[in-house]
Amino acid sequence: MFEDLFVDPRTKANLWSAPLLEERLRYLRHSAQSGARPSTLRRIAAAQTSLVRLLDLREAERVSMPRIEAVARQWAQRGGCRLLARRVRPETRRCFVGHALRWLRFAGLLEEPCKVRHAHADEVAVFGAWMRKERGCSEETISGCQSTVDRFVDWLGEWGFHPGETVPKGLDRDEVLRLLATSEGDRPADVRDRAILMVLIAYGLRSGEVAGLRLDDVDWTEETLRVRCPKPGRTHHYPLSRGVGQAIVRYLTEVRPQRPHRTLFLTLRAPILPLGRGAMSQVVRRRLDRLGITGKRRGPHALRHAAAQHLLDQGVSFKEVGDYLGHRSISSTAVYAKVQLGTLREVADIDLEGLA
Repeated sequence: MFEDLFVDPRTKANLWSAPLLEERLRYLRHSAQSGARPSTLRRIAAAQTSLVRLLDLREAERVSMPRIEAVARQWAQRGGCRLLARRVRPETRRCFVGHALRWLRFAGLLEEPCKVRHAHADEVAVFGAWMRKERGCSEETISGCQSTVDRFVDWLGEWGFHPGETVPKGLDRDEVLRLLATSEGDRPADVRDRAILMVLIAYGLRSGEVAGLRLDDVDWTEETLRVRCPKPGRTHHYPLSRGVGQAIVRYLTEVRPQRPHRTLFLTLRAPILPLGRGAMSQVVRRRLDRLGITGKRRGPHALRHAAAQHLLDQGVSFKEVGDYLGHRSISSTAVYAKVQLGTLREVADIDLEGLA
């Protein structure tokens, strides 16, 4: 294969004489079959040769990432790849490291860092066995699906969702009242955020639904609020309560920037733009942080959960709560019933006069 890629006899002799010839050729053939261009194959071959010579690599010797980085620095200091006669730039060095990692991993010679297994590793393994036996999936497909599940579980852990926890920890009566109280005042941010919080508390909307509200979604004549629900793909009409209406009116007349944007909630400082889903979450998170409330859901979903608990305690059926929250099925609503009845009663005592 070297004969097809290189012309210089000394270069080809250097490639043939370097250690781990079969391992290098096997990966080159694999890369060629995967569609790599000749120029890429030449870079791979050169990187392999430099790597094995600088490491004095022998058969079955595994290489760690720190050793690869050290060799890359040494390789760059020596002028890089003389086989290609190129000056070493930062991106060239990164390319060298990338080729080295991919080849060593392919050959089974890379010493992967030990990763702490999450608490559901056994379940993921069972899932892989089921895919293999019952579905007849390829090992590549199984590995990809398991990796996706692993990343998802790790993400849940990073955001504070405890293993096995199926019920979101909602805010109790006192916490919702304290959260709403943080928006009392005349500062523009308080006026705007109070309108946002009132909508979230009264209707249990998702952050994306609040971010999607437009000026014409508030029907002052019919006293209704139109909400587009992208998740179920439907549009809901809610009665516009007095408290929510008053909060929105104050926001519109006192602090909303006069811009052609039709989105209801905007930023208050230049550049004036519609508030997105992330900004809605930040409104709740910042104020919860200010109160020192920790160990619970940190965004608008905490208020959605509290709204569902309030409705259930008022005797509203699962079906009606599901319709109110925009759920597709009753199973989505049932998660809110997995809390103790005492907790539901506690949230139901919240004084939301004018909100619900």
